[in-house]
Amino acid sequence: MINEVQVGIGAKPRWLEFANPGSVAVSLANVVVRIQAKGLGGAPADAFGVLEFPFGDAILDLPPGQVILVGHLPVDKDGKAGPGPWFGLKLLDAGPGFVLPLCDVKVQLLGPAGPIDTFVYSLCKEGVAPVGDAAWQTIMALDPAHQNICANDAMAVWCQPSSPNSSAKSSPGKANEPCDLDGDGYTAATGDCADQNHNISPIAIELCNGKDDDCDGATDEGVAAPIGTCLSHGVCAGPLPDGSPIAVCDGKNGFVCNYPVGYESVHETLCDGFDNDCDGQTDEALQNACGTCGAVSSELCNGMDDDCDGQTDEVPDLTMVSCAGKGVCAGSKAICAGPAPVCSLPPSFEVTETRCDGLDNDCDGLSDEEFGLGQSCNVGAGLCAAVGIVACAPSGQTACVAASGSPVTEVCGNNQDDDCDGSTDEGFGVGSQCLVGLGACVVVGKRVCAPAPEGGVSTVSICLATPTVPAGAERCDNELDDDCDGFTDEPGCVGAAFEQGCNASPGRPAAFDAAPAGGALLLGLGVWAWLRRRRLTAISRGAD
Repeated sequence: MINEVQVGIGAKPRWLEFANPGSVAVSLANVVVRIQAKGLGGAPADAFGVLEFPFGDAILDLPPGQVILVGHLPVDKDGKAGPGPWFGLKLLDAGPGFVLPLCDVKVQLLGPAGPIDTFVYSLCKEGVAPVGDAAWQTIMALDPAHQNICANDAMAVWCQPSSPNSSAKSSPGKANEPCDLDGDGYTAATGDCADQNHNISPIAIELCNGKDDDCDGATDEGVAAPIGTCLSHGVCAGPLPDGSPIAVCDGKNGFVCNYPVGYESVHETLCDGFDNDCDGQTDEALQNACGTCGAVSSELCNGMDDDCDGQTDEVPDLTMVSCAGKGVCAGSKAICAGPAPVCSLPPSFEVTETRCDGLDNDCDGLSDEEFGLGQSCNVGAGLCAAVGIVACAPSGQTACVAASGSPVTEVCGNNQDDDCDGSTDEGFGVGSQCLVGLGACVVVGKRVCAPAPEGGVSTVSICLATPTVPAGAERCDNELDDDCDGFTDEPGCVGAAFEQGCNASPGRPAAFDAAPAGGALLLGLGVWAWLRRRRLTAISRGAD
């Protein structure tokens, strides 16, 4: 198998290393090295040509574990061969025509039955060859992990040294070292289980892809679905009834979403109060006008919009109820006020009219019929009395509308109610007892109207009585107003004369002495008269 390649043309050394990794010798009889690249074998520069170099005549077989070099070491101007194989390895010199160009080269080891091994390489980028001698010192070595002639053709499984003098640079005859083919910092020898994939290494994060990303011998272990992998609203919120997650890793197919029974992938067709299509909306386009499933409720007479049409209590029964009425009930409409429609009557409606306002409040076709409007009525008293008719007052009650007179000052003795207060000649005391005079001259009389002035009326009353004339001068020590001046026993009073004898007593009035000696009646009358005078004196002090 092809094991190492050093590119070169012209004065540059070039060679191929062939190795026998098996346990038995390999015959090289009739084995040919074929090199295919643009411009070779006389082909134009832009066309592929082929060079072949048989070397089976030079060496018959290759023992197990051995290597052999085929190539050319140019001689300098001094006749010395350039730098070439070491370690005492034999180089089968194929002559200066043996070249290994930089770009788009296919190297094959051919046997009688066809290709034994193939290696394809190119050091050019987008058809442009690298500049300088460094590229001509490139030695590419097959990674030991890819010593399979059926899987080592691509350049990707060959080691590329980072520089011409790199310590990782391969040497002819020396066992090839494992190389980091994917540049992830790990080789097959250090645990990289897929050295051609830089996403796989011992430090990679395990993904759901059917691969052992972290090279621990397990595949897709412990992976969690990223947010948004599966729908997560409604019935898809998970987990499933058995506790398993919605998102499940299915190897190379990635995560698959195991949605529960009832999930609808396109749009909801079942109105059940669940978000079956997991779009964050529930029963969209399936709910009725009330936002629920199924048919809307029939409109009821209950003050609510049962059928969710924006109207309340528009039940057919309302149109069947006639609310045509009279008075304030005219224009009333049927409304719902319980299980059955009723007529909506205005606030002014009364079962029995209690307001006198010119309206038919009880809607019987009559207005204020309870109040006797237009009937005769009386107002006022005395000279103010008048006859009128019953009418409505602003207060809502009735009033007697009449042109009544105006009250004047009460006149005494005309037997009329002049001030219209319901009483005649009041305030004058006509007919009541009254007193005139003072002291012993007091006389009881009756009050009467005073004579009216000429052309006028009497407005005061007087006491009809004449007081008596005083009997004499004021006497002392009798506690009487003898001279009728309003004072009793005032200074200047006359002392009493006393008689001595069986009938005389100190302080007895002379009148007693003058009484008939044998008349008991006269004595009694005297005592009565004395007591009465004292009473009248006391009364006269407070009389007018």
